Amino acid sequence: MIKTIGTIILILALGVSVNAQENKSLEKMLTRLIYTEVEMKKIPGMVVGVIDRDSTYVYSYQETKKGNGQLPNANTVWEIGSISKVFTACLLSVMVAEGSVTYDSPVDQYLEGMKLERNGKKITLRQLVSHTAGLPKLPFNFGANESSKSDPYANYSKADLLEFLSTFNFKLVKEEYQYSHVGFALLALVLESVGGAPFPELVEQKLLKPLEMSDTRIELTSDQKGRMAQGHSLLGTPSTPWNFQVFAGSIGYKSTASDLLKLLSVFLGDTHLDLYKTLGSTLTESTSTSVKRVWTAQGWHIFKPKKRFYNVYAHSGVTDGFRAYIGFVKESHTATVVLTNTEETNYGIGSMVLQALNKNWKR
Repeated sequence: MIKTIGTIILILALGVSVNAQENKSLEKMLTRLIYTEVEMKKIPGMVVGVIDRDSTYVYSYQETKKGNGQLPNANTVWEIGSISKVFTACLLSVMVAEGSVTYDSPVDQYLEGMKLERNGKKITLRQLVSHTAGLPKLPFNFGANESSKSDPYANYSKADLLEFLSTFNFKLVKEEYQYSHVGFALLALVLESVGGAPFPELVEQKLLKPLEMSDTRIELTSDQKGRMAQGHSLLGTPSTPWNFQVFAGSIGYKSTASDLLKLLSVFLGDTHLDLYKTLGSTLTESTSTSVKRVWTAQGWHIFKPKKRFYNVYAHSGVTDGFRAYIGFVKESHTATVVLTNTEETNYGIGSMVLQALNKNWKR
């Protein structure tokens, strides 16, 4: 088993310009910051991607599977869970820019026979994408068709979701923030209906292909399966990859550090300026959450540090065997991706990396 921190890998495909002295300084800082976390939490494997002004790096730690001696890298594939919501929100922003829908379009106009409203007001796409529709995290009929606890979403279908929505009473919930897998599953259904194609195809055509994110998928190719890290439970035992039907747009994607850094570079205005403004509309502040100094945007969460620093835009994801985190600060031109093959949380690591890059939130 590899017990020491692995090597640094530069993402040359992103046109990296690296200064050796800055490289060593950053590597030393992250090594000191992350090593204790990796060892203390017994994390089997991790990659940390960093954008620090005009340079991009990926650091690798431990193994893709316990005991295999294989260091993960920028192209290792990981389950990213709820970071999938960022892709769904981005697709919505593209389709809004195209004129196919508006943020204030009523949801039920795309669902035949459905009536989704509260106190005479229609539930809108804006409410779905900002978690303010009042929908629960999971539907009440979730698990009714479950065949395996290790693959809980595999058998939950579009018909199951529509059945749940037909009985849900919006009058019993308020128009306030409530984090919801259901809302994004419903949003994906609406976008599929409007776009006239399966949801994964729409994301591929309108977002992933333009950004050259070729390793971000719901269903992996045989090559991508061969590059996928093995997930591990909290007990350290191997976990089973999750499969999805209607919840794919909420938590179903897999990706790599390389691909996620490409997405973050667009939000920082480095590449694809044609999409920069469109995707940037997802960052509009919506409402406060129940957590102090945390607000919601469209598919993102906004964290406001104690010390009058700039906003941090971030999202995390979790499955039975993986944790994922992405976050960035526009004004300081910094971003990070943290991917681990364990259910043990890595949110703190992602936040610490960004805090260190921003000199402990000092402007």
